[in-house]
Amino acid sequence: MLIGNGSMLVIALVFAGWTGAAIWALVTGLQMRRSASTARRQLRRLTRLVDSGPAVPLIVRSDSRIEGPEKVARWLGLTKLPPYLSELAQEDKGLPRDALDALGKQITTAQKSGAPFETAVTALGSNRRLRIEGKLADPQTIAPGAVLLWLYDATESETRMAALADAEAEAKRAFDALSGLIEAAPIPMWFRREDLSLLLVNTAYVRAVGGQDAADVVQAGQELVETIDGLTPMAVAARAIESNAPSSRTVTALTGRMVSEGR
Repeated sequence: MLIGNGSMLVIALVFAGWTGAAIWALVTGLQMRRSASTARRQLRRLTRLVDSGPAVPLIVRSDSRIEGPEKVARWLGLTKLPPYLSELAQEDKGLPRDALDALGKQITTAQKSGAPFETAVTALGSNRRLRIEGKLADPQTIAPGAVLLWLYDATESETRMAALADAEAEAKRAFDALSGLIEAAPIPMWFRREDLSLLLVNTAYVRAVGGQDAADVVQAGQELVETIDGLTPMAVAARAIESNAPSSRTVTALTGRMVSEGR
């Protein structure tokens, strides 16, 4: 059977179209493959950033379903992240039930009013102290009614704060003991600040300088010992600090008694 020139032209055009379509499909497929590969690399980078960051996100949807990285589960001592918020409280793992109930109420309030909130919880499975910041999620990126939680590991900072609180309490106890010792002394005693001004004086000191009470004496800066040889009491105290040695001075005091006689 003979094929005319017109038919040959049509067949050639069809083959050319198929070839062009195949090339276009191949190029498009390669581009989509490259785009998918780039997206996967970006996703891996973002995942590593989230895992290495100081906070991890947790999305709570309007039906209480949750979405987040597995790091949240590790922080809560769970083997994996459960699908619903209520399942974050498990036996000896996750969040305490009362803490989870309080968190659920805050999430509900945020969903209704849009007001952000902040709270702190302690995980049962890892004894990790977590600080949680929650706010209504952007409806353009996450479904409407969802709340975005940011979880921060505050274990180290809470430990430091507890240590500082203990140190402060110990310093206060030591200062109270020092104050009691100074007050109980039968002779004038005083204590200075870092700038060497008076901080604490006892009752014997107040009587010796003729003051009304300890607060007035400290506020007025009434020194018991006068300046001798150009050295003020503060200068003597500074010298003692620099030499890291006690300093003493002997001061002569005259006392007298007036006797009136009548004839």
